[in-house]
Amino acid sequence: MATSLRAGALAAGLTAPVGFEPSLLPRSAVQQGIVSGLSASATLGAVALGQALTRGVARSVAGRAGADPDVPLARAVANAGALCAGVAAQRVLHQVPDEPMVRAVGRTAGYELALGAGAALVVQGFGAAVSRGDLRTRTLVPGLLTVAAAAAAAPVVRRRRAARHLGADERADGPGMLPSLAAAAAVATGVQGLALVERGASHALGHGLAAVLPGPPPLWTWAGRMGVAAGSTALVVRALDQVYERIESGAEVAEPGLSMAPNDPYVSGGPTSLVPYATLSREGRRHVVSRTRTQFIERAMGQYAVAEPIRVFVGLESAPTIEARVALALDEIDRLGALDRSLLLLVSPTGTGYVNYAAVEAVEYLALGDVATVTMQYSLRPSFLSLDRVDVGRSQNTALWEALHRRVQARPADQRPRVLMFGESLGAHTSQDAVLHQGVEGLAALGVERALWIGTPFGSAWRTEVLGTGPVPRTSGPVGEFDSYEEYRALPDEVRSALRYVMITHAEDGVPRFGPPLAVQAPTWLLDEPRQQGIPAAMRWAPVTTFLQVFVDMLNGSDVTPGTFAALGHDYRADLLEFASAVYDLPATPEQLQRLARALPLFEHQLFDFIEGMQAVASTAAEAPGTPPRDAVPGRARVQPSA
Repeated sequence: MATSLRAGALAAGLTAPVGFEPSLLPRSAVQQGIVSGLSASATLGAVALGQALTRGVARSVAGRAGADPDVPLARAVANAGALCAGVAAQRVLHQVPDEPMVRAVGRTAGYELALGAGAALVVQGFGAAVSRGDLRTRTLVPGLLTVAAAAAAAPVVRRRRAARHLGADERADGPGMLPSLAAAAAVATGVQGLALVERGASHALGHGLAAVLPGPPPLWTWAGRMGVAAGSTALVVRALDQVYERIESGAEVAEPGLSMAPNDPYVSGGPTSLVPYATLSREGRRHVVSRTRTQFIERAMGQYAVAEPIRVFVGLESAPTIEARVALALDEIDRLGALDRSLLLLVSPTGTGYVNYAAVEAVEYLALGDVATVTMQYSLRPSFLSLDRVDVGRSQNTALWEALHRRVQARPADQRPRVLMFGESLGAHTSQDAVLHQGVEGLAALGVERALWIGTPFGSAWRTEVLGTGPVPRTSGPVGEFDSYEEYRALPDEVRSALRYVMITHAEDGVPRFGPPLAVQAPTWLLDEPRQQGIPAAMRWAPVTTFLQVFVDMLNGSDVTPGTFAALGHDYRADLLEFASAVYDLPATPEQLQRLARALPLFEHQLFDFIEGMQAVASTAAEAPGTPPRDAVPGRARVQPSA
C-alpha cells in the first residue's frame, strides 16, 4: 500500500504541469488550485486502482507457480508487465475519428495503468537505492521531493511553453504559483481526507457485519463498502435537493420594483392576462416588463413603428403540467392577437427562464414592432443544474410549436406570420431537440423559416447530425456555425444567401465544448491543425485535467456584466444585432444599426441599475420599518436610453 501511495504521489507530481497550461479562458488562483487538486486526487485514485489490479494479477500468477508474490523482484516484474500492457493498449486503441467511447475508455485506462506502473518502478528503484544507505524514510523522501519539484516547476513550464507558442494577442499569463499550489494542496488534502473517512467507515461497517452475521469476512467487507457508498450517495442527493429547492424558491421571489403586475396590455401578466403575473419567475417578470415601446422604436429607427410588440411568457408555475402550460400559452396567444403580427419569434429560454434582452429587443426594433415573442419556461435553475429538465423543455416546445404551426397554416396565406426561432445555451439545446433526428426538414415541418442559436451546448445531438464535428466556421446547405459575424460575412454570396439556420459558437466558450468525453478522449478541436483562432496553441489534452479546466472555463465564460456587451466566452450580446438583421432577413441601414448598438447596452445597464436601486431601497426599508419601501414596475420610458 505504501508503494501504491508513493507511486500515486509521484505520478500526480509528474502530470501536474499540464494542469497549469492555458485553456479557453483565464483562471483565478483558487480555480487553478481546484483543477490541480482534483486532478492530483484523480491520479492518486487511478494509480491506486491500477496497482491493486497489478498486485491481484501478480499474486494469482505467483500462487500458481508456487512463488512469493510480495518479494521486490516479483513486484517489479508485475509492474513491468503492467507498464508494457498499458503502452500496448494505448497503441492498439489509438484515437480514430468517430470512435466509440469504450475505445477511448480503454485507451485512457491503458495510459493510467502505464503511468502508475512506471511510477511504481521508479519508487521501487529509489527505495532499493535509499535502503542501502540505511535511511528509515526510504522512498518517502525522494517521492515527496519529486512531487514538490514537479509542482513548483509547473507554472514555469506552462509560461515558457506559452511564450513559445502564443502570439502577442493570446493569454500567456496565468494565476500566481504560490496561491495556486496552496489551494491545490488544500483541495487534495480535503479529497484524501474524505477518502480516508470513507475507507474507515467501510472497514468499521464491514467488521461489524462480519462479527454478527455468518459468511466469509471478505463478503462483509464489500458489503460495508457498498453500504457506505449508498449512504454517501443518499446524502449527496439530499443535499442537491436542498440546493435545488433554495435556488427555485429564490427564482420565484418577486424582486423589489417588479412585484406589481405591469399596466401593459401587450404582455403576459398584464391587464386581463390569462397568465397570473405572480406565477412568472424572476426572469419572466423581467422579460415582460422590459418590452420595447413604439416611441423608442421610432426614435432609434427613424421610422414609424408598424405595431406594438407582443411578449407571451408562460412560467413553469403558471400551470401544473406540460399540457396545461401549452393550452395556457395558446389561449394567451389568441388573447393578445400574437398571430396577427408579421413575425412570430419562438424562444426557448435558458435554464432559469432567462431570455436574452439584446436578442428580443433587436428583433423588436428591426421589425418596427411588428413581432410577437412566445416563450415557455421549463426550469427555475441555472442551465448546468437543469440538464434533468431537457426532456420537459423539448416536450413542451414540440407540443406548443406543432399546435402553433397548425394554427398558422389554418390562416389565409396572406395572413400567416413568418416564424422565427431563437435559443441560447440550454435553450438552444431544447429547441434543437424538438427536431432531433429530423434535420432541417424537422424545422421546415414546424414552419420555422429562420433560426438563430447562441452557445449551443455540447449535448445537442442535432448540431452534430446536421454539421458533423469539423472545425468552425462550417456550413451545410441552409445550416451554418460561426465564431463571429466577420466569418459569416466572409462567405461567398451564394453560400451566405442559402443560410437559414445559424449557430454562433465562440471558440473560447466552454459550454459547447464541455462534456463527459473530455475526461477520456482528446476533442477534435484540440487535434485540428491549424487550430481555430481563440483556442490557445499551448493548450493540450490530459485525462480528467482538461475536463476540469473546461468546466471552469464554462463557468467563467458565463460571468457577464449588465450593459457591457462582449463577444467572448458565453457572452454573445455583441454578436446579436448584426446576426439578427442578416439571419432573420430584417435589413437596416448602417446608421440604424449604429444607433441600436449604442441603445441596447445602455438600456440593459439602466434596467439593472433600476433593479439594484429598488433592492437597496427595500433593504433600507427593512432596516427602518417606519419607512415604507417604494415599489413600482419600471416603465420602459424610465429606463429606455435615447438613441
